[in-house]
Amino acid sequence: MFELKNIFPKLPIFFIILISVFAGIIFISEFRKTEREIQSLQKPTGENNILTLIFTGDIMMDRGVEYSIRQKGNGDFKFPFLKIADFLKDADILVGNLESPISDKGEKVGSIYSFRSDLKAIEGLSFAGFDILSVANNHAFDYGRLALEDTLLRL
Repeated sequence: MFELKNIFPKLPIFFIILISVFAGIIFISEFRKTEREIQSLQKPTGENNILTLIFTGDIMMDRGVEYSIRQKGNGDFKFPFLKIADFLKDADILVGNLESPISDKGEKVGSIYSFRSDLKAIEGLSFAGFDILSVANNHAFDYGRLALEDTLLRL
């Protein structure tokens, strides 16, 4: 039989996951009004208004990608996006899945596949024009709750 007492020990982690899902879905970079967004609001009436959405897959800014950034991109975290940023910025809304916390806090939980990106990764994501970043994935807690909370604050 189902007992409420079995749920209560799991509530804190449930709420953390729920909050990270909503934060990942809802997060839009501080109501950033770019020139492109302002111009789209000023379109004359009667013109076909088309909203362009781009959804990317996983965004990894750690491990091999970070190595390439440091070796080939001179440590500039804009490097992975240099050839595609103009295309991405054409979207009215750009959505991606952030495959790691971006933090200098927390401790590795033990998996060899634990990721944590350098704080400068935010510069690259901002340069690319990301509006929404989902953190609802299997790597959200790779460096624990502290790193996830720090990531959400920094974003």
